[in-house]
Amino acid sequence: MSFLRSRGDCAASVLAALLLGTLTTLAVACGGSSPSTFVAPDTVTINTPSASPASRVQVRISDLIIDAETARTGEERAQGLSDRVEMALDEGMLFFMESERIPGFHMGGMRFPLDFIWISSELRVADLTENVPHPASPDDEPARIQPQSPVLYVLEVNAGVVESSGVSIGAAVVFDPDEANQFANGSFERGADPWISLSTAAWGTPFSVSERQAVEGSSSALLELRSVQGGSARVYGVVQEITPQEFPQTISGYYFVEDWQKGTDRQYLQFVVIVFEADNMPAEFAGVVSNHQVRYILAGVDSQPTFISNARYVMVTETEPEIGEWVYFERDVAQDFLDLWGEVPEGFDKLRILFEARWDDRADTDGPSSADVYYDDLYFGPLR
Repeated sequence: MSFLRSRGDCAASVLAALLLGTLTTLAVACGGSSPSTFVAPDTVTINTPSASPASRVQVRISDLIIDAETARTGEERAQGLSDRVEMALDEGMLFFMESERIPGFHMGGMRFPLDFIWISSELRVADLTENVPHPASPDDEPARIQPQSPVLYVLEVNAGVVESSGVSIGAAVVFDPDEANQFANGSFERGADPWISLSTAAWGTPFSVSERQAVEGSSSALLELRSVQGGSARVYGVVQEITPQEFPQTISGYYFVEDWQKGTDRQYLQFVVIVFEADNMPAEFAGVVSNHQVRYILAGVDSQPTFISNARYVMVTETEPEIGEWVYFERDVAQDFLDLWGEVPEGFDKLRILFEARWDDRADTDGPSSADVYYDDLYFGPLR
């Protein structure tokens, strides 16, 4: 039997939220084309269904591909592979720790020997333990093992697999589905759920899942921006809320612009990370609003389009979007919060992440606007 000495499952809580377009304008600089200044509100509630974790995960390490059963709960980890007679050479069991640490395993109840592949939160092989014997009889003391450094995942495979496959310490690990990704269904291959569009007054037509464009697979999220819907500000977006235990490091993804008819100066693409009720929320906002955020301008404007007191801005580019090709973006958002707010968020309730096409400060005399914008392969997690 392969046992984990569990220290209990830790509660996870992370909150962040973002809203745009429903904001109350507090002051406007002189001139009709000047950016608005406002405080982002904190009162929109969305119910996001949680995705069911996969019961099996394909694990790829160099040339090794393992079809792994998952052990996520304390009960599942304690049971492990105990009392099983055998396991196919291309199969294994992937254990999910409740936090990155040095876990202890033993071979009580096992009927065949194992190799252990210890995996860090950065999805790298942190350590290897090979040819761990099973007890020759029920009365034998089972072998006990642990890694040399903290890990977040443990992969058990048949003894000899590590040697025959050439797996080495430091090798990159890939999960399919991507267990490191805090976004559920980041490639939209399973439809829309749990992604949503907000329904507040400034939001336009909800996003749809389209098969017209895709980075890989067959689907992506389509935003259809149309000025016929009117409004001085209009937001088209795809949104997901997550509650990770710790603030993830990196956001990445792709966007594709199929049409970009720009009828107003402040028509642009952005994504936003909103953190709600962080323990280390900036003191000036405590008791005033429930969130602080960073907004990333992907394309469409050459200067900051709005001024929001509880937001900071990153100009990823200052150019118009490329037309007819997938554009990759990636940001170290943990570092951005550290640089712009002084601390990486901690102890938050949740995070709300929005990927948008939008306009602001549109005048009645502006020309028509139209854009078809796709987002795909969205990722939020450790640096890959």
